[in-house]
Amino acid sequence: MDADAELGEDVQASGTPHFFVNGRRLVGAQPFEKFQKVIDEEIKKFDDQKGKVAAKDYYDHLMKEAK
Repeated sequence: MDADAELGEDVQASGTPHFFVNGRRLVGAQPFEKFQKVIDEEIKKFDDQKGKVAAKDYYDHLMKEAK
């Protein structure tokens, strides 16, 4: 539990509910539309990388810039 608590502190997730979409944090109970907006933005980022990054490598691509 201590390791989980430390990880939560590292990503500034101090309460529940807490969600992450490709590293983008959503805090608290959010309406569906908020999730849909963030997910649609992340899909657009993925689509913009087509031809530059293979789908199978996209996660690794994201993690290069992750904090």
